[in-house]
Amino acid sequence: MANLSSGASAHATVDSVQRTHRDETLRGPSFATIASVGGENRPVALLLSILAEFHRQHLSYCYWRSTRRVSAALSGNSDLDLLIARDAQQRCQTILLSGGFKLFPDTANRLHPALCSYLGYDEPSGRIVHVHVHSHLAVGEALLKNYLLPWEAAILARAALHPTLPIKVLDPADEALLLVARGSLERRRTDPVALRHWTATSRKFELDRQQLRERLEPATLRNRAHAVFADDVADMVVDGIFYGLPLERQSRLQRRIRRELAAYRTFNAVEARAELDARRSLGGRGLEPEPSPCAASVAPACARWRTRIGRDWRRRQRENDRGRCNSKVARRGGRCHPHLLRNRRRQTVTATLAVQTNGAGDCSMV
Repeated sequence: MANLSSGASAHATVDSVQRTHRDETLRGPSFATIASVGGENRPVALLLSILAEFHRQHLSYCYWRSTRRVSAALSGNSDLDLLIARDAQQRCQTILLSGGFKLFPDTANRLHPALCSYLGYDEPSGRIVHVHVHSHLAVGEALLKNYLLPWEAAILARAALHPTLPIKVLDPADEALLLVARGSLERRRTDPVALRHWTATSRKFELDRQQLRERLEPATLRNRAHAVFADDVADMVVDGIFYGLPLERQSRLQRRIRRELAAYRTFNAVEARAELDARRSLGGRGLEPEPSPCAASVAPACARWRTRIGRDWRRRQRENDRGRCNSKVARRGGRCHPHLLRNRRRQTVTATLAVQTNGAGDCSMV
């Protein structure tokens, strides 16, 4: 990562240029002008006020997703994913809470220490705004962000203001590297969440790649990729962005990227699979309330009762089916007639599961 970070003099030059650009933006009518723009992608006032406070306090941050979708994020149509410097996390939380946002932690089975979620309500537009605050570049599958990429400091140092919006975005070369890394680490056929949204995610990544090709030079990307990857992998990254097939079809590039970034994994392959299976088994329940003592005492008996009833019901159904198959009426060509089986099962269900309501309002089996 030493190669990825620039020297102290370069940092000072970049910071001075960005501070000048930022001050000129804040002195001008950009925030008021953008807030007055109509249309579906009009930025919400709540986010504009938060970003203005970030700029006033010289907070080190950037929007670290695709620049193509930053307008949708500012308008409240998508989540706003912000990468915040580690030493600015407390100031960022203070600005968000004082600006009307509320901390909204994730469920226990999806909680990640590098991510905090905030929800805010924008009164002029009536929108609920969702902001993700990232302290690390945590990437990976949807249920398990297994990779922590140590590129935050260099990415934040090179972030610059958007040409038309008052928000800092990624440098095009850094955005291309993150696009290749995320495309290789976040999308696997074994992940049911990724598989469910495979077509939409593939289209999104392909549109991001096409836009990057218009904003980036191959030599610039090659120099940036050589700083973090091996020489042959850096050339593959350039070919994958400019000349190759869609990222989902570049399996060789994906394997090499996983091998290069294996040192930044939180879990190894076996541990990651076990952790993913555990989280999938929990589903979306998260933290559940503790049952009352009475419910906890009768729960085992109810579970045994449901098991016994189900087992007895299935046994009676098999016996009835076997008896009907042996009768001459139900036998048609040596096999049970399915119409007679369905009618018999329907009658059995009606007779066995008939429920009557007594005077107390309780239900009892006949």
